[in-house]
Amino acid sequence: HFMVVLLVLWTGKCQAFLATRLNTSDPDIANILCPNEAAGVTRDHEWITREAIRQNIRAFFLAYPPGGRPDFFLPEDATLTQLFHAYYGDISSPTRFIKAVNSIVDANIQADSSSQYRYDPAIQGDGEQLAQVQARLTTRYPQIMTAILSEEAYPAARSLLGTTLHSIQKFYSHSTWIEQGHESILEELGIPGNTLDGLAGEEDVCTTCDDIKVVYLSLYRHTMQAM
Repeated sequence: HFMVVLLVLWTGKCQAFLATRLNTSDPDIANILCPNEAAGVTRDHEWITREAIRQNIRAFFLAYPPGGRPDFFLPEDATLTQLFHAYYGDISSPTRFIKAVNSIVDANIQADSSSQYRYDPAIQGDGEQLAQVQARLTTRYPQIMTAILSEEAYPAARSLLGTTLHSIQKFYSHSTWIEQGHESILEELGIPGNTLDGLAGEEDVCTTCDDIKVVYLSLYRHTMQAM
C-alpha cells in the first residue's frame, strides 16, 4: 500500500474553472454565461482532482518502478486502471484503488454542497478571506500526515485530503494570483509556518451587492441541479 499526498494540481490549458458541471441547455445558465460564445476548455473540481491524482500516481510509479525495473514505462495518457494493472499486474483488481481515488474526489466535490463547508470562507476562499484559507490548510496538513503515518486511518486521510484540494483549487479561482502574472503555484500555500502576504493591493476586489448575491445563488442552484 502507498499514499500519495497531493498538494500540486495540474489544470492544463484551461480558460475557465467552475465548481461543478453546468447544464448549459438551461436558458437561465446560457443567459448568464453565454457558453456558446465561450472559447477554450472549462474544468471543474472533479476533473481537476481526478487528473491531478492520475498524473501524480503515474509520476510515483515511474519514480519507484516495480522490481526496480529501469525499463518500466507508462504512457502519459494511461487511465487510473491502466496504471494500476501496469504496476501490479493484470490479475490484480483495481477496485479498492479506484474506490480510494473516488473517495478523495467525492470529498472535494461535497465541500460545495455540505452545510458544514459550503459557506465557510476558510474552505471556499470567499470574500477575500485567503488568510483564513491558509490557516485552515496549515492546520489540516499535520492532521493528514498523522492520519496516514501514525493512525493508519486512510479513509479519514482521504477525506481530509479531498477537502484540502478543494480549498487549494478555490484559492486559485477566487484570488488574483493568476491575474498578477504568476505562472507557477504558490509554494507556501497550505504549508505550516507560512503566511499569505502581499497577494493583492489596498483596493478591495470584492464588494457586497444584493443583486450579485441573487445571481450567484440562482447560478449555484442551477449548478447543483445539474449534478
